[in-house]
Amino acid sequence: MVRQTAIALFLLCVFAAAAGAGTAVRSPAVAGRFYPADPAELRRTVERLLAGAPAAAPVPGIRGLIVPHAGYVYSGATAARAYAAVRGSAFRTVMILAPSHYSAFRGLSIPDVSAYRTPLGDVPLASEACRALRRASPLIAAREAAHAREHSVEVELPFLQATLGRFSLIPILVGRLEPGDYPLLADLLAPYVRDGTLLVASSDFTHYGPAYGYVPFTREVERRIRDLDSQALDRILALDRPGLLAWRERTGATICGIRGIGLLLELLRRGPAVRGRILGYTTSGALAGDFTNSVSYAAVLFHGRDPVMSLTPAEKKSLLVLARRALEARLRDGRDLADPPPGVALSPRLREPAGAFVTLERDGELRGCIGFIEPIRPLYRAVMENAVSAATRDFRFPPVEAEELPRIRIEISVLTPLREIPGPEAFEPGRHGIVLEKQGHRAVFLPQVAAERGWDRETTLEHLCRKAGLPPDAWRRGARFQVFEAEVFREQGPP
Repeated sequence: MVRQTAIALFLLCVFAAAAGAGTAVRSPAVAGRFYPADPAELRRTVERLLAGAPAAAPVPGIRGLIVPHAGYVYSGATAARAYAAVRGSAFRTVMILAPSHYSAFRGLSIPDVSAYRTPLGDVPLASEACRALRRASPLIAAREAAHAREHSVEVELPFLQATLGRFSLIPILVGRLEPGDYPLLADLLAPYVRDGTLLVASSDFTHYGPAYGYVPFTREVERRIRDLDSQALDRILALDRPGLLAWRERTGATICGIRGIGLLLELLRRGPAVRGRILGYTTSGALAGDFTNSVSYAAVLFHGRDPVMSLTPAEKKSLLVLARRALEARLRDGRDLADPPPGVALSPRLREPAGAFVTLERDGELRGCIGFIEPIRPLYRAVMENAVSAATRDFRFPPVEAEELPRIRIEISVLTPLREIPGPEAFEPGRHGIVLEKQGHRAVFLPQVAAERGWDRETTLEHLCRKAGLPPDAWRRGARFQVFEAEVFREQGPP
């Protein structure tokens, strides 16, 4: 078997050399196994999967996707949820970051071919970009044997052909990377990720079971697999590449395309602000009704940030319940809630990173207020953490006691991303929250502060300077200002 494989790879290399560098076409390797080989059947299959994806409003500013790459019978419906979101978009180039399942190497591999062939036709490579990247660093090369039977790029192409029509391809297999390789390679790839380029990280998620050599638990398998994947997705939505890789080292979780996802996150952080959205998730165990061995599949979309989050009433209720439960657990039982309690629904939006403040009032008086301005945590976690911090770490007040809980009312402010303004005249009290920075001093007011106190712009800025430890007129010269908006909601009636 080894000898036959060696001969096959040798013949592949001979074919490539005979055809001339960059003129060979990479033929399908898994047609008829991962997806139909017949063109008409393949098109019907892809269109059926796309038609089954939930309808959604158009999403502006799409920049990237994470999609699975298993056989369509398992992961096709999940992948279709991501590709349906880009259907009809004007992407001219697609850069795919995919794992190498059959060859071990350090760095990236971009094949020296002219096109990838599928039963639906040939997809031309962005040849100039591919050549330039291969010349850019010793970490980037053409390892033809790695691409010969690799499926992680190939299975994405029929979906892209059906949704985008004509486009050029930058197919990248991601091998072993050292921590310092991620920013270095992202810097090299970034010039080729312009407007009109779609980033795709091809990856399945947790591979559980003896077949994959990963059996960290044997009870409540389905729930615990979902928990593992949820932990990974939380870090992905936060664009936290170091945190994702550290989590992988700690858990040993088997996400085959994690290095490509890490590169995707590095690239996304180099462009305009984005947020991620989970479009779909399932497991082969759930589809087959057997969790002896199971692979997870997730579809994630990254796009420009919405100006306002616009939470639904159900999402607001879930956040208020989480804040209340987190307070009760800490103040009554002395423990922190590691996970949301049973019965609290977490929509994909609540898993997205967002800045958030939690304000506690007792009998109408402020009792504590702490939050994150930046989106450094998934929203639901930010609310849970800040509820406890507002009760125990606001230095202006003594810690809240358990006996006070029946009289405490919770208010949550979910923030839009910060944006810098040229000067104080652009600050709109009552609409904007504001951050002032000067000479190492910094202070923030939520939008409701000025509105509740009836302050005008000048009065608000004077109070903000005092809060920062500056003279009241320090805002007039040499200060930096950032503003944000907030969606504010609170508990009504008895807790």
